[in-house]
Amino acid sequence: SDQRSTVIKKVHGSFMSEAFLTMRLPSLSLVFVRYSPTIPYAAEVRVQNFNTDGNWSTEELQLDIDSTSRADFENAVHITIVKTSPSPKSDFAFIVTDGAWNISMTPGSYCAEDDR
Repeated sequence: SDQRSTVIKKVHGSFMSEAFLTMRLPSLSLVFVRYSPTIPYAAEVRVQNFNTDGNWSTEELQLDIDSTSRADFENAVHITIVKTSPSPKSDFAFIVTDGAWNISMTPGSYCAEDDR
């Protein structure tokens, strides 16, 4: 599904086209995150809460560097998008932390094998 796959012949190191994270909060609610380097300044977040009536409710949040760039959940999971350079709409880092993990992703670049 990645259009670059027709010209990239070899991948050296790690390569991700999108990231999907699922985290459980102390309240047993679930946090789902989708981050894509095609829109490096934004992330989609969905929280599923287990209600006392036995049903699930869903809240959706759009993180964006220009409006809401940080979200904290139950003082346990922290999600942030930060600028890593002064140039507009480029050079971002996506960071997710909780008590056990510290995940940081920065969109990279690629070149075709012939472009070395």
